[in-house]
Amino acid sequence: MSGFDLVIPEAPIPESEANMAARAVVRDALTIGFFDNGKANADHLLKAVMEGLKTRLPDVRFITARKIVLGAIPTDVVDRFVAEANLVVTAIAD
Repeated sequence: MSGFDLVIPEAPIPESEANMAARAVVRDALTIGFFDNGKANADHLLKAVMEGLKTRLPDVRFITARKIVLGAIPTDVVDRFVAEANLVVTAIAD
């Protein structure tokens, strides 16, 4: 007799307060981080997203970083994003 196991990898929905920003977001003081993980065309995608956001949010400030070598994101990059950015956008693909 044959069979199969069906696994549905859904995590429970977290409490709404667990994902709240640690600081208030003021639209005219919004800082968005963009992280290029070095994958092919990630830079083009992130640039297009950034340009689209600039037209909708002209007062937004951007900070950017790019991973050049394999491995984890450098600690100084993570620390800068945590300290300065309200959110971070990245492109991940192969």
